[in-house]
Amino acid sequence: MHSLLARQLSKARRATGEFDPDKLIALIGETYQAFDRDRNLLGRSSRLMEAELSEANQALRATAGELQKTLVDRERRFASLATNLNGVIFRTRLGHPMVIEFISEAANHLFGVDAAVALGKPPPMFALMRREDLERYTETIANAARELRPYEIEYGITRADGELRWLLERGFATDL
Repeated sequence: MHSLLARQLSKARRATGEFDPDKLIALIGETYQAFDRDRNLLGRSSRLMEAELSEANQALRATAGELQKTLVDRERRFASLATNLNGVIFRTRLGHPMVIEFISEAANHLFGVDAAVALGKPPPMFALMRREDLERYTETIANAARELRPYEIEYGITRADGELRWLLERGFATDL
């Protein structure tokens, strides 16, 4: 016997003391009516939530589109600025190993390294830096990162073509 029917039979016996088929039919009808009301409420609630979520999704997509346009514009302006500066602009993610997140096209001229190839890899100056400067460099960067302050360091690199160049690096560490 189905559990719903068993409950209704039990309820009908408690109400009248005996089994009354008409009473049982009325209880089952009430139960189905209550079930239908609940199902209708659930359906309406679901449709309302779906409509609200759809509106919120459209608003988020519009906002994301605006933010994407703003970001593209700012990246374009930054790239233009970086291209017109005399020197290399770069951003690294600290850790082991440090990884280049951005490097301007001037890296090719200064380091002899293609900027696009350098992305996602340790900074090119590490491989080119004079060994006697490397420890001082990493110490300077580590201290600046720990204290979230600007730094300045001069060091030598030997390019792949054998040319020795002296660099003055200025930067600052952030917690981003």
